[in-house]
Amino acid sequence: VGHSQPKVCDRPFESLYQSGKITPELLWSRLSKAMRVGNVSLAKFLAAKLPVKQQRRFYLWHRVYRHPARFLDDRRLQKKAEWTTDVIVQGIRRLARSDVSEASHFWNKFKKSQTFSQSVVQRLDRHLALLSATRWEDNATSALSALTVKDDAVHGWRVPQALRRQDWHAVQQQIEKMPDSLQQQNVWRYWRARALEQLGEKTQAVDLYKSLSGERDFHGFLAAERIGE
Repeated sequence: VGHSQPKVCDRPFESLYQSGKITPELLWSRLSKAMRVGNVSLAKFLAAKLPVKQQRRFYLWHRVYRHPARFLDDRRLQKKAEWTTDVIVQGIRRLARSDVSEASHFWNKFKKSQTFSQSVVQRLDRHLALLSATRWEDNATSALSALTVKDDAVHGWRVPQALRRQDWHAVQQQIEKMPDSLQQQNVWRYWRARALEQLGEKTQAVDLYKSLSGERDFHGFLAAERIGE
């Protein structure tokens, strides 16, 4: 596990260390878990017990953890290994907190030079695309469109991007691409009506406004206001 154990575990741990049953592989596995949850102090403690070669790996990981923009281009991260994947993914996630554009730049470079599992690629692509959307980055629309996995959050953020551009055709298209359960939410019923209204489909728009105007929520009120009720 990636967290410290109670003090009463110290003696059993020491016995296991002395008997050689806690191998470097087990140590690295626990160190990785600690780093993934940000428990750097435990990771440092474990790293001190590792062979020198693995200690160097940890020191690089620690540098990337603290200063991802400075150390993500370290040539050692070009090696195709499980440990480099952990370092790269966490470093990019941490860099994205302050600079999602720079994080995306690094990630695109690594995807060309490294081999990642499909699940790792999908999760990090989604994370960066949604961050770009919430921060209104210029590449948000293309990043969201490129995603292979489209959940409710991805669908939901495509519409505001189209609204920002006042692209009413795109607003309508993106809502129609949503699963039925999502399309029936009042917020998307309202914006579909607005798109139809802007595109000259007045009758359909009024019908939608009327069906929504009886709902006792924010978008129901907006719909009622649009038709003077």
